[in-house]
Amino acid sequence: AENEALTGEVRRLSQMLKEAVQVRENEIEDLRKSVEILREEQVHVAGEMAAVTLSKELAENELLLVKRRAEENALELEVKVENQVAAFAQEKQKFVGERDDLIRKLEAAL
Repeated sequence: AENEALTGEVRRLSQMLKEAVQVRENEIEDLRKSVEILREEQVHVAGEMAAVTLSKELAENELLLVKRRAEENALELEVKVENQVAAFAQEKQKFVGERDDLIRKLEAAL
């Protein structure tokens, strides 16, 4: 029962993290579009001052994009860790059951 509760909690957390990753992916796509628009505008901007301003905005958006990707990767790793924890808990429970069976068999043999 504890294992089922843990597995259920991991699934719930996994779903929440998948939804968060989807939100991040949407934000990343919006940032990609924003970066592309900024690049197109930069081509048409007259004067070096305007080009410098757009370059700064582009760099900021690219930095946000990198940060979002890092967050997404962190979320994916978190899901993997949670899944590994659940798998370990299952293996531990199985091992404890097998151990208890062996103890009972030894006690019965004595």
